[in-house]
Amino acid sequence: MRKFARKTSHVFRGCASFIGQAWIVVGLCIVMTVLIDKLISLVIPPPKGFAIIDPYAIAGNHAQSDALKGVRWLSKYEAERKKSKALRWEPYTYWRRSAFVGQHINVGHDGLRKTIGGRSDRAALQIWMFGGSTLWGTGSRDRDTIPSIVQQELDGRGIEANVLNFGEAGYVSTQNVIALLEELKRRPKPDLVVFYDGVNDVFSALQAGVAGLPQNEGNRVLEFNSSREADKLMKIVSKRLFSVWSFRAHEPQEPDVGRLSLEAASTYAANLRVVRAIARDFDFHFVSVWQPTIFTKRYPSLSESAAVGVRQVAHRSLTALTTASVIEGQRANAGFLDLSGILDEERSSVYLDFCHVSGAGNRVIALAMVDFFRRRCEECLTVSRG
Repeated sequence: MRKFARKTSHVFRGCASFIGQAWIVVGLCIVMTVLIDKLISLVIPPPKGFAIIDPYAIAGNHAQSDALKGVRWLSKYEAERKKSKALRWEPYTYWRRSAFVGQHINVGHDGLRKTIGGRSDRAALQIWMFGGSTLWGTGSRDRDTIPSIVQQELDGRGIEANVLNFGEAGYVSTQNVIALLEELKRRPKPDLVVFYDGVNDVFSALQAGVAGLPQNEGNRVLEFNSSREADKLMKIVSKRLFSVWSFRAHEPQEPDVGRLSLEAASTYAANLRVVRAIARDFDFHFVSVWQPTIFTKRYPSLSESAAVGVRQVAHRSLTALTTASVIEGQRANAGFLDLSGILDEERSSVYLDFCHVSGAGNRVIALAMVDFFRRRCEECLTVSRG
């Protein structure tokens, strides 16, 4: 019996040793995969004249922007911006910011950035604003975001309002539609809903080669497939390595900007029709705003010129063609505000990169919005709930 126990124990130790060694091999394979991936990206440069499509490159290096030169709060703000980038999972729309408290950036537990001067009483006009990082306020303090400036301007005109900033980095117009639907389930209905879109719809079309998808949708497809079937994990890793090598070694095909621009404009138009239908049913006003980019600015500063230069020619072309298609398609839409050229004649530096602007730029945009609100739906800005 003792002899049998010794043999059994020896077998168990051998199995444990084998399993331990197997895990070491697996770990080494994963480490080597990551190292090879990084090595390929360093050793094999991208083809000449081709800029990698990277959504994180949108934000740019704001510390080098002429628009923020000499700003004393910038270093503190940048530290807070990096800390506040933590995201949490959000059903249907994928992500929202986690709560954050800082001097220049504050995000509530609902994932919404703070609007300075907002009122909590229901008697105030309820204004919901949806968009991407340009509305959220990347590059701006809480007080300098578009929603905060809209709030301050309405306060100055004696209009009691509560402006909520539903902007989130990377959101395309379809995500904003879904976010609106979800909020209508949770909160009393608004008086006015504002969509501020354009940049992300264009960028996601360029990134995916097809319009209408959220940014980085391909990553989620791989993650979903790998999580459901473990045996596909190594295949996906291999595909990743192969795609990196292929991407670096061969210049990708030029995107069909003509087709993509029409698809992006059509997707955007369909989303606006959906929201207008919702607005009729829920009885609120709806304004859609097409945002500006640096590509048409007539008097760019040195840093603004550099921001234009690092973008793909295809990106600039797609932005121009999509903007033209959207403006033409929304010509009969009285609730559409084209702000694509509102900063074109600015002599001072207002762009931090190709789309994010300084607080001064946000003020120009916000004041144009408020003036449009008064012309478009003055009754919704003077309504009284008693």
